[in-house]
Parts: sequence; C-alpha cells; structure tokens
Amino acid sequence: MKPTFVLFLFCLTAPLWAQNGNGLFSITADTVRSDSDSNVTTYEGDARAEVLDLVIEAETIAIFGADGSPSRIEASGSPLRFHRRQSTDDFSGTAARIVFVLPELKLTLSDYVIRDPSGNNMKGGKATFVLDH
Repeated sequence: MKPTFVLFLFCLTAPLWAQNGNGLFSITADTVRSDSDSNVTTYEGDARAEVLDLVIEAETIAIFGADGSPSRIEASGSPLRFHRRQSTDDFSGTAARIVFVLPELKLTLSDYVIRDPSGNNMKGGKATFVLDH
C-alpha cells in the first residue's frame, strides 16, 4: 500500500496547472492531499478551481485521473459557488454538487440555482452543459 501524502500550503498558493501542461485548469486551496492508490488529489479549505473561464469555489475539490492525466473535477461542501469570468454571457450560481469532466468540457450541476446577467434565476434538479473554449 502506498502512503497518502499531505502537503500543507500556506495561504493561497500560486495555481497548480494541469500536468499535461495545456493550461486547461488551475486550482488553489489551503491543503492538498494526494492518494496514488485511488489516483485522487483532494484540495481542501477555500478551494478554487478555474477551468477555462469557469470558476468553482468550494470547501473541497477533488481531481480524479490516472497516469498524471486529470479526467474529472468534483466539488463538495456547502455552499458550492460558480461563475464565469470575462464572458459576454456572464452567469453565476450555487449548486449542491458540481462535476466537471475535462475531456468533454462537460459541467454537471445538481440542485442548482443559476443567475443570469439580468438577475433572473433558473432553478433545477440536474443539468449538464458543454463549455466551449
């Protein structure tokens, strides 16, 4: 059994970029824990992920993937917040669960509220969006 390593980061660190070097996402948090047996890296405490122009803020964000290639980002804790930055169709909101599948650029929100730029709210149980880049 391989040991689980815990790395304590002071304050918010500089973003950690995707291992494949394409700059697809960055993530910051107070602490980072990596489990090589399950291929999961967990970012805890004021975790913030930026995927393309989408920002996800949560207590905990986990990155799943094998061979140094991240495939899925999952946010947990309460509240989960998200918003788009530098976008003409700016939106923001909250959700009970956020999953982002990296290869497909697919965002799934569960029990969500989305606010559009006009201040209108859209609520739902589950929705999936594909982001363009």
